[in-house]
Amino acid sequence: MNHKTIASAARKLMVLALVGAIPALFGATAEHKEAQAQILEQAGFPCANCFFGNAYYFFCFQADNQILLAQDKIPTMNYSDSRRNFLGKVHKSWRSPTPSAEPLTIQYDNKHVWMPRADGKLIRLDRENSHDVFTNPQCRAAVKKTGSN
Repeated sequence: MNHKTIASAARKLMVLALVGAIPALFGATAEHKEAQAQILEQAGFPCANCFFGNAYYFFCFQADNQILLAQDKIPTMNYSDSRRNFLGKVHKSWRSPTPSAEPLTIQYDNKHVWMPRADGKLIRLDRENSHDVFTNPQCRAAVKKTGSN
């Protein structure tokens, strides 16, 4: 073999290696698991008289023989009625996360839960298990106890 053939083969091998590594370079995510879920409990903490505050919504799901806890933090602006969010008109994802009818088909991974909202749009909730806001014993058992709780 001559020098040009070896160099050409080395270049082709490098290009193939780069093409194969592209998904890893851009953080290809793990597959989402899909499951039928039941909402065991949900809790909401609206922000009353807020000027760019946050409203918090917590959900406790039972899916795939496990308890999944998730939260949604929504930027809020209101001045007289805590049930209203004037920012929801501007940015549709900042609406209250009212779930669709049960049973729900959710998707989840280690960091997030995707739940269909009443209007059909999937909303992403953060998996969260440090806030003890639930009264359901199964949900409370899934909360990680820390020194600050």
